[in-house]
Amino acid sequence: MIHDILRQTVERTAGFKMVTAGNFEELSNLIWEKTRERLSPTTLKRFWGYLKNESVDTRPHTLDVLAKYVGYRNFDVFCNNRNNYENIQSRIVDSDSIVFADANHTLTANWSANTYTVSFNPNGGSTPTASKSV
Repeated sequence: MIHDILRQTVERTAGFKMVTAGNFEELSNLIWEKTRERLSPTTLKRFWGYLKNESVDTRPHTLDVLAKYVGYRNFDVFCNNRNNYENIQSRIVDSDSIVFADANHTLTANWSANTYTVSFNPNGGSTPTASKSV
């Protein structure tokens, strides 16, 4: 499952799906340009299942380079940041993310405000309310 998510994330980063032999050549070049690490078109074809008669386990180095290509330090960090494989369309940027492009970037922060309940002790006096959520 996580390999499928990595494939989808790589395709989204590249801007095209891996459907022809030429796509794998192009992706190999894009990976080199962005990470300065080589993955051969044949290695990429194996990972995508494009070579029907070959079933080879994907090497950790291949997974690490693909994770770097999509902006993570390595495959382990990619896996840890996928939020249980949910929300494939959002891109999580944190202290482990790597940005390679020399371009302007727009980051959007999302958070939920904490809610606290304050209790009042009038110390023998009176108060209009015993507690308030803030």
